[in-house]
Amino acid sequence: MTDDTDPLAGKIACSVAFTEKVIDRKTSTVYALIKSGELEAYVDGRSRKIVVDSIRKYIERRRQGIPLKTAKPSPLPLPGTVVKHPRGRPRKHLVIGADPPEAI
Repeated sequence: MTDDTDPLAGKIACSVAFTEKVIDRKTSTVYALIKSGELEAYVDGRSRKIVVDSIRKYIERRRQGIPLKTAKPSPLPLPGTVVKHPRGRPRKHLVIGADPPEAI
């Protein structure tokens, strides 16, 4: 790739939106790649910047057919821990492993 056609030429870091265009992926996919460690990123003020070398390495790995890294699943809560519902109608806290309240 020559410098005339390389969209990453002369850049050290770029925005998520620019990265989307370069690797032809959606925003959510770019953030998933950051979370899994495929792309190296940092926060600059209120924006997230992606290191260009990590984009080039990602493209090279994909060209070689190396499978993507997968994000580690979050562990399940242990019995007896309090779990808050992130959205929806506010509810009483759910306690994992506790017996349901008896009906009156």
